[in-house]
Amino acid sequence: MISSAEAVGLGAVAYTGAMTALGAVLYHNSPLVAPIISCVPDTDAVALTFDDGPTPQFTVPILQALESAGARATFFCIGENMASHQSLVRDMLAAGHCIANHTWSHDHAGIMGSRGYWRSQLQRTSDLIAELSGSRPNLFRAPMGFKIWNQAAAVRELQMRYVGWRAWAWDTTGAPAERIFTRITKKLSAGDIILLHDGLEYARRHASQAQTVAALPDILAFIRDQGWSFKSLANL
Repeated sequence: MISSAEAVGLGAVAYTGAMTALGAVLYHNSPLVAPIISCVPDTDAVALTFDDGPTPQFTVPILQALESAGARATFFCIGENMASHQSLVRDMLAAGHCIANHTWSHDHAGIMGSRGYWRSQLQRTSDLIAELSGSRPNLFRAPMGFKIWNQAAAVRELQMRYVGWRAWAWDTTGAPAERIFTRITKKLSAGDIILLHDGLEYARRHASQAQTVAALPDILAFIRDQGWSFKSLANL
């Protein structure tokens, strides 16, 4: 028999362990499951990244804004979206942007998937990127930033690296452009990786990223005003 005090102590240990494990899964920059890139080494640059594309009605004007600012970005693309818009992916590559892996289907239930499930999700997407670009991607961003051990095993097996972020606007929630701008810029520092969205995954297929499109020119101008440059993650 254990005493009530011992039971409380064991419960506290179990709770702490559970919360640590949950944090490893849910916190996008947690290194507990696997090493993660959360910033760029340059002290005078930031890295713009966009998730969930390509979705033409949002990706195309984002590409236009980036071109006007002379900025290059990294797009973490969903395989299904790339398969439907291959010519757009080629345009993104031709413009000098980096295309990286964001799984094939962005299935929210995939967090419970096996190692084989994750290997298939990553491999299939990387195969398509290699077909379109001529080289295999080595960067991966987990859907919603959630990292789990089966997923990490597949990432290691495919010799890929996780990428997180430091500046996020919660721009998938329908926030207006002014709020997206403020959320990104209020604490932005050189070396930060910025997360925005140019596309729609299946769970948000009826949503819009029009406000991200509207906010982007002001975000780009703000970065330029700080004297910072734009860093693609292609060379990391």
